[in-house]
Amino acid sequence: MKAAILEGDNKCPELVAINIYDNKPVHFLTMSCDSIAWIEKKRNAWNPIARKMDEVKYLRVNINNDCCATSR
Repeated sequence: MKAAILEGDNKCPELVAINIYDNKPVHFLTMSCDSIAWIEKKRNAWNPIARKMDEVKYLRVNINNDCCATSR
């Protein structure tokens, strides 16, 4: 992950640009974040060895999480 904050531009105050590479590159531009941090999430996924659903933990950037939660 790479992140940059543009400061001092009156037309675009505190623009935050974030670059994340997961399966393919993902780019975020926002002016509404207070922090950039990894958060731990959980979800159920199929375990073919145990032949049942298991809870798995994964990391996600809080801005990605906030963006997806508000767009629904």
